[in-house]
Amino acid sequence: MNHGVPETEPATRIDEEAFLETATRGFREACLRQLAVQLDASGAAAAADPGRPPRQGSAMVCSVPGGSWVLGVGSDELGCLILTRMLFAMEVDELPVPRDVADALGEIVNVAAGVIKSLRGYGELKLGLPVYLDGSGHGPFAADAPRRTVRLGSEDGLSLEISVQWRPEPL
Repeated sequence: MNHGVPETEPATRIDEEAFLETATRGFREACLRQLAVQLDASGAAAAADPGRPPRQGSAMVCSVPGGSWVLGVGSDELGCLILTRMLFAMEVDELPVPRDVADALGEIVNVAAGVIKSLRGYGELKLGLPVYLDGSGHGPFAADAPRRTVRLGSEDGLSLEISVQWRPEPL
């Protein structure tokens, strides 16, 4: 079980790109299972405004021997509304309350983390609880460390930014 770590390297040397690919797969599968929505990097929503940062999101710490991954998902206001309406089977004219948005973001990161854990090589992953990110801070992400991101979208307007960050210390 290499957790994105080459077998010959010390546990603190992590391949963030490999974990980002795994996380992307986890979010794609989570959205397909929970929402019946196909996400991809060429989706209309993914290309809509790639420079616009997410306003809200959710993150979770995923610990492995030798450190921790921070796994996050975020979206702009419209993406959060679309995700919440889809997840809770709300009518298109229903306006979700902020608590519903936080719950939807936490649920999708939680399901994606479960998918990641089920994949070969990540069995020792210990999952934390989702933390809602309101856009005013970094949450469990370290401000002074790089993170890798990918933007996914669907044809029906859902746009998500997936982020991962390796932290060499347990969180």
